[in-house]
Amino acid sequence: MALLFSGPQESRIKERAQALGDCICGEAVQPLSSIACTLATRREHHDFRTAVVAESLDGASDSVNLLRDNKKSVDIISGRTVETHCANGAVWVFSDFRAQWQGMGKELVAKEIVFQDAIAELDVVILSELGFSARKVLEEGDFDDDSAERILLLIPLVQIGFAAVLRSRGVRPGAIIGHSVGEVSAAVAASALTPKEGAIVLCKRAILIREVMGKRAMLMVNAPYQQVEESSEPRPR
Repeated sequence: MALLFSGPQESRIKERAQALGDCICGEAVQPLSSIACTLATRREHHDFRTAVVAESLDGASDSVNLLRDNKKSVDIISGRTVETHCANGAVWVFSDFRAQWQGMGKELVAKEIVFQDAIAELDVVILSELGFSARKVLEEGDFDDDSAERILLLIPLVQIGFAAVLRSRGVRPGAIIGHSVGEVSAAVAASALTPKEGAIVLCKRAILIREVMGKRAMLMVNAPYQQVEESSEPRPR
């Protein structure tokens, strides 16, 4: 759960953290969900902002005290809203797999002509290479039965279309970052690839994924690299 603080000056956030810390330590303390709701919906939001992530009142108290004392923590995220004259300096980040949700792009493809035009250009390539219409899948908005190869194509497809919408509204990025499959849509947004070239790369990638799907596995280990290396058998050379 996120506890949101803001202030017209950065120093004011420390004062508000102090006030909340005293409240949490009091006798008539409210549930964490109620505190988070009040901070999010019943307080004015200023330029300087901080979010404290906590799962319990005790955890919230510890993190708020760290914030009050100007100490860093992975559970404390601070920043400042983008000013009007910096509106075109925002960083565009193009994400990887698992960024999808039910109905992703459905409203855009129904209402945004720029998005429709961007998708139509890509859909010609996808229909030719993979034999299905990405636009139709977006219009239906149901990805439950779609395989990973389709999802990995639809995510950057929506990103490319949405980037076109942003540009049509006069928004320009200060920098562009892509992660994994998002690197393709990032390359299109940066004009390193044309939209058609991006669609071809995505289709070829989907075909290759189809060939190895179900034949390999990935394991995530929550341990430092050195520990994993020491506990693993030497790899054949």
